[in-house]
Amino acid sequence: VVKDAEKKAAEVKAAAAEKTVEVKAMAAAKAAEVKTVAAEKAVEVKAVAAAKAAEVKTVAAEKALTPAPAAGDAAAGAAIYKMKCSPCHGAEGKGTAMAPALKDNAWVKAASNADITGTIKNGRQGKAKKYANFFVDMPASKAMSEGDLSSLVAYLKSLN
Repeated sequence: VVKDAEKKAAEVKAAAAEKTVEVKAMAAAKAAEVKTVAAEKAVEVKAVAAAKAAEVKTVAAEKALTPAPAAGDAAAGAAIYKMKCSPCHGAEGKGTAMAPALKDNAWVKAASNADITGTIKNGRQGKAKKYANFFVDMPASKAMSEGDLSSLVAYLKSLN
């Protein structure tokens, strides 16, 4: 019985050793597969990053080559007006229920470019409102560039 038990123990030990080798081989194969996939993903990520970097450089180059509108460019100001001002002042500057007309406007005609620029930058709220009969305050446009402000003022002056 002892001999049979020792024989059985040796068989179990040998089977365990075989399984250990088999598991180690499977683990090594899986590790190699993971490394391969990781390497492929790294190459893919590098390619995507390179493409994005090239795209950013292209966009930056295009922007550098696109000239900014000249200061006081009324045509550029018309586009700015259409986008930022027309919802309240009307498409042709004739005013709406929300804001006064800017076309044929005595204040725009008489005001200095600096005064108009200041009004656009700072808006008009509360007691600073020139036209109290309009319930909507004029919002400030502090982020607008000096070139855009100058073009917008040129456009407003052209309406008068």
